[in-house]
Amino acid sequence: MASFRASTFAGEFSRTYADADSRFAAISTGESGYLLSELRRAPVWPGHIGYFAVSELVAGSSLGALSLRVICEQMAVGRSADEAFKFAFGVERAAFEASFRLPPDPRGLGQIRGTVVSQSRALLNTFYVFACPLAGGDCPGSPASADGSFAIYAAPGKYVVGVNWFPRAPGTGAVWYTPGGMTSREGAAIIDATGPPVSGLVVLAP
Repeated sequence: MASFRASTFAGEFSRTYADADSRFAAISTGESGYLLSELRRAPVWPGHIGYFAVSELVAGSSLGALSLRVICEQMAVGRSADEAFKFAFGVERAAFEASFRLPPDPRGLGQIRGTVVSQSRALLNTFYVFACPLAGGDCPGSPASADGSFAIYAAPGKYVVGVNWFPRAPGTGAVWYTPGGMTSREGAAIIDATGPPVSGLVVLAP
């Protein structure tokens, strides 16, 4: 996940897209229930929570994104993993792992949940579902899981929901949700997520 995180710095993925993808996966796999150190013994791969751990380490390092290269360089010249970690990030690896768990979503608790149904019977986890605020701004989203379920973590507000092929940017080649079908952006149903979480949406995809 360090390489995935590095890709957001390089502009290959948007931060919004990468955060949503990693958060949904961490919750789905159960990683979110553990401290990072506990995942060494748990039957769960820690890659998704690792994305957020790397993000926090980079943000706290005086080297910034360059710290990802520095840690590799330090190990290449013979330093141990623990020594290279402390050199790059300024903290002990064991102490960091013993205190880190998935941070709360900064956008709030508003959620839009549902299921993707594909007309062409395509693999459901090839779809990306997103919610665009009527007020404008970034469109938070989530990849669908293998059973088609999705959960979008978004600030309370009003949205239109779209779906496209993963990993296209939201809106690129998208179809838009309306009860019982697909439509254009202009005809999309307005989802009111200003109150309790919205659930039970059935989003039709190509």
